[in-house]
Amino acid sequence: MMSCVNAEKYYRLQDIISESFSLLSGSGIDNPRLEAELIISYYTKLNRLQMLLDGAHKISESKREDIIGSVRRRCNREPIQYLLGEVWFYGFQFKVKKGVFIPRPESEFLVEEGIKFASGSEGHKREGLNIVDLCTGSGAVGITLAKEILYSRIYATDISPLSIEQTSWNARHLGVSDRIDLFIGDLFEPLKNRLPAGSVNLIVSNPPYIATSDINSLPPEVRDHEPRAALDGGRDGLDLIRRIIEGSAEFLIDNGCLLLEVGQGQAGMIKDYIGKNPVFKSLEFRYDYAGIERIAILHG
Repeated sequence: MMSCVNAEKYYRLQDIISESFSLLSGSGIDNPRLEAELIISYYTKLNRLQMLLDGAHKISESKREDIIGSVRRRCNREPIQYLLGEVWFYGFQFKVKKGVFIPRPESEFLVEEGIKFASGSEGHKREGLNIVDLCTGSGAVGITLAKEILYSRIYATDISPLSIEQTSWNARHLGVSDRIDLFIGDLFEPLKNRLPAGSVNLIVSNPPYIATSDINSLPPEVRDHEPRAALDGGRDGLDLIRRIIEGSAEFLIDNGCLLLEVGQGQAGMIKDYIGKNPVFKSLEFRYDYAGIERIAILHG
């Protein structure tokens, strides 16, 4: 007597690409073809060229269900970075999970300005740089600075335990965990008994800077899925920025530098605040590719 075995059903890759594209396009997702291919690549480990050349490649029913499940989550505006669990930043791959702020390309300007500061500080090179990364999130900025500035030591803080956990994983994965100290807490608070006054060369931060009243107008990927604590900067968006400016003076060495990522239209308010509270000797801004004053550069 022959036994009956339920064979798993298989689908053509091209059919799954078409189905995924149709769902994403119908939901108004930008670049639906690209996002479909990214999701399918994640599950199949095929690159885009392989997908283009081998549309007849067979995909199991169980894998198809995984793919279409993720596509439907994307249709519900869950960020693709959370679906794939990773994001590229400054040429490095970072893991990022739901509940942790997703690093943006704009924050790469923080890294560039940090490297520029370090490159112009020959004395600091000989002695080593102490760098503080506030609101570290996934650790993208602080870890990248550790990778690019080999003589540095990073002190990273975040109020979210999940963010510190994610930063710890990324630091190990990228091979710099021996030069990064991580602390759970509010801005400078966990550093007060650990770092002497006037011992920090560089402070960097991409703090929450969205005005509370603007949160509801953000894209659903951000508004509904990213942690609100990483977005909400208070009534005018500057609550944490003002606190960072005030707290930095205690920790920075003479001629130290504070780098802050800020929002569109906030440069004028920051200039006014510095004018009334002359904690720093100079203030300038680095423009992003959209012509927005994105990075505040403050020298002590």
